[in-house]
Amino acid sequence: MKRSVVDKLLWEENVLENYNVYSGEEIEQENLNDIPVNLISSIRVCRDENYNLKVTCKRDRSQNTEKEVEWKSANDNLELGEFINPGTLKIHVYESYNIELTPCIYRGDSFSEEKVEYYLDCYHIEGCDSSKETMVLKEWFINGSNNTTFIILGNEKYEYEISQVIKGTWGSLEFENDDKLNQTSHYGRFAHIKYKDTAFDIELVGAGYGPDWSNNISITYNQKYGRIPSEEERGIIHDYLSFIIGKRLIYIGESSYDGQGNKIGFVMEAPNNLGLDIRELCSKSPTPPIQHTYRNVKDFISIIEKQLDSFEEIYNKLNLKSFFLSYWYAKGILKPYDLPILAGALEELIRQWYKNIEKNKDTVLIKKAEFNKRIKPVKELVIEQFKDTGYEQRMLDSIGNINRMSVTERFENFFIGINMPVGKEERKAMAARNRPAHGNISYDIDSYKNQILQSEIYDRIIARIILCLINYDGEYIDYGMVGYPQKNIKVPSGKE
Repeated sequence: MKRSVVDKLLWEENVLENYNVYSGEEIEQENLNDIPVNLISSIRVCRDENYNLKVTCKRDRSQNTEKEVEWKSANDNLELGEFINPGTLKIHVYESYNIELTPCIYRGDSFSEEKVEYYLDCYHIEGCDSSKETMVLKEWFINGSNNTTFIILGNEKYEYEISQVIKGTWGSLEFENDDKLNQTSHYGRFAHIKYKDTAFDIELVGAGYGPDWSNNISITYNQKYGRIPSEEERGIIHDYLSFIIGKRLIYIGESSYDGQGNKIGFVMEAPNNLGLDIRELCSKSPTPPIQHTYRNVKDFISIIEKQLDSFEEIYNKLNLKSFFLSYWYAKGILKPYDLPILAGALEELIRQWYKNIEKNKDTVLIKKAEFNKRIKPVKELVIEQFKDTGYEQRMLDSIGNINRMSVTERFENFFIGINMPVGKEERKAMAARNRPAHGNISYDIDSYKNQILQSEIYDRIIARIILCLINYDGEYIDYGMVGYPQKNIKVPSGKE
């Protein structure tokens, strides 16, 4: 497959370090009355050391004051304790091209004799030429795995050459940079993954693309493959690949192109790191559930394609979007304090399974009609025996609940339903899930090592559950044992 030259220059292109919009464009604001947008001479966007988006609106104090009109500070209408709504900046570049920055939080300003600068934190920036059709969409991610053999080896290869002059602008001035790109050849591999009636490519983008403290990945969708998947479908793909890779891919933007390779739109987004240290997250080793090596790369890509369909079938039924947010947050915090979070996520997954797959949302042992028929004479007896105690209704309510499964019964029936045997070590880990939440942690070295082991085993329980739910029947990696052995999916984690 021939790759376009733009791929090499694409990593957020001109917006990585210095994306400027100048005063020739029309600028509008909502809930940012502290910023006199009619006086702004330029808007600069950059990323800080943690890849968050920072916006600087510059006002040139020497400009023609005839442009000044009265403007009101947002604080003039606020009272202490009132919530300040995030704001939005809208930039009309030309007739069909608009850029929107939202939500923006005003963080203050600085003054000098020559200029005033207004500072904003921003989460999402999007620009698009509405007159053009997107033919190629490239999404960008940080926190990719550094052990992604199936991408490094791949099942396709690309090669292209670059030889061009770098051009730049400053305000209304245009110039050619003295530094020219020497003609260079680029070779690499990527994984081409079939998906329903289309396909997509996964590529390690390498050094110089994004922050150097992260392994960075791009996913490319092309109309030539059939179609560009919807936003919802792409979200499913993101969660699936994160699970398979063993690290949560953190979306930070995308670029869109027309049929001639011209860039017609972009998105920049601050990384959603779930409140965790982004650099620490990116430094963690991946924990893929399935082994992938150079020996089995073709088989592994086939497995990815096959299981993706099964993953999509259960994704909305089990609310896996919410589940994986809890799962990845738990994996980012100190063990064994992840246990209550993993347990809560698993209990919610099981609840969704009973509701949408098992069709037993009330998790009862006997069907309601049959139970009500059998319990009727018992209720009559309870009313007679307790009518003079004041606890008649309480006793009736207790009897009504005896048909509901206990937590243990719900788990046991769930494991039977997905055909997943559970071992002794796994049962110990599930029994220990609530201890950290109640402060029951021991810090002597042997006890602490055992608690961390239980945390690892609980993690593997969840991995096995997801693999069983998508009908995977191969081997998984057991991180609950020294050496991380591979086991058949039906063999429990830990030492038996």
